[in-house]
Amino acid sequence: MYKLVLILIGILVVYGIFAFQNPFNNAKVTVIRGMVAVFSGWIMVILTSLLISKIDMSSISTAIEITKFQEMDNARKLGALFFGWVYPLIFIELVWLSVFLFRYCKKNDYINSKILKS
Repeated sequence: MYKLVLILIGILVVYGIFAFQNPFNNAKVTVIRGMVAVFSGWIMVILTSLLISKIDMSSISTAIEITKFQEMDNARKLGALFFGWVYPLIFIELVWLSVFLFRYCKKNDYINSKILKS
């Protein structure tokens, strides 16, 4: 359950930095906010990985389980370090795409005329 809460907090932080009170009218501001959101999301993924490692390590009792966990834990930490920026980048691109599609549909009046008439 705590992993789901950490994921939701990370999503809210990235969304808050990128989209909260961003009118998406200025491309430079949006790109800068996107880069800051990706960087902060990357940091969140790394910190979340470290926190999950500590919590999972505290629940292990035998020496064999500890060695197995440490091998898997190193892979988790390296994955977060090298590829942790991918998750916030994909999320930001999805938010940006949804704003673009909403504006396109609003501009061409797809929302009111074509959906409601059918």
